[in-house]
Amino acid sequence: MTTPQIYELAVRLGIKADLRGQAKVKKYLENINKKYEKLDKEQKAEFDKEKLTNPYSDTRILVDTSVASKVDKKKEIKKILTGIDIEGTELLLADKMGDIDLVIGHHPRGKALADLHSVMDLQAQVLADYGVPINIAESIIKPRISEVSRGIASVNHNRIVDIARLLKIDFICAHTIADNLGADFLIKLLKRKRLDTVEDILKMLKEIPEFKEAVNIMPVRRFSSAIPKIVAAKWRLRNLPAAPAALKKCMKKFLKPALARLWACIWEKNIERKRKKTILTW
Repeated sequence: MTTPQIYELAVRLGIKADLRGQAKVKKYLENINKKYEKLDKEQKAEFDKEKLTNPYSDTRILVDTSVASKVDKKKEIKKILTGIDIEGTELLLADKMGDIDLVIGHHPRGKALADLHSVMDLQAQVLADYGVPINIAESIIKPRISEVSRGIASVNHNRIVDIARLLKIDFICAHTIADNLGADFLIKLLKRKRLDTVEDILKMLKEIPEFKEAVNIMPVRRFSSAIPKIVAAKWRLRNLPAAPAALKKCMKKFLKPALARLWACIWEKNIERKRKKTILTW
């Protein structure tokens, strides 16, 4: 496969696993295309046309050396280096190894980081699907989107991308797409297992090779001795990219749909303070 083919496959898989459902993602893309058609010539020239087919602005091809070198035949990718955070150190490692054709990072870099805030509007729909009224979800997410947009405005977005380009290494970042696939995998597994307690869920997670390896690196953190005995009851797996602040603000709203258990990958101290004021467990 080539770098563009791997990227296109990632987008298709991300859409298929999207918690909103493929129909809503398709509708979202249709609306983007309608807005694009209404732009004038100058606006169309500046528009990121990847958005017409890829609903995740935090997932992009950052460097494709076949395009940069104007090579007609696309380079076949045989070996990939992947990581959560790709920085200059990891790119130098890939160059030192000598046989790496493509580097794939999780967290966005370059234009994907500069436009991270654009993908966050999906969070309102995800919260609505969890039972939070859509008007409340939108009012919670909108300030956070503005905050992220301002916060990343001064970042040197292309520094890492320039290093990859100079080293002639293909570079992709896949953020929300990877989150979608991870959430989809766990949701299907939990529905299939039908476990009774949180302790059962923890045991199940440790049977997954990646989780099992993670436990060897960093032990599972337990904040309450009662947690293993808690009945799993009704739960939701959270997949809201760049939105711990939004989770904090809508904590009480999760109680309305009788939600008892909340799963999150990132659990900041401010979120925990909010949770303690509710009856939610996590």
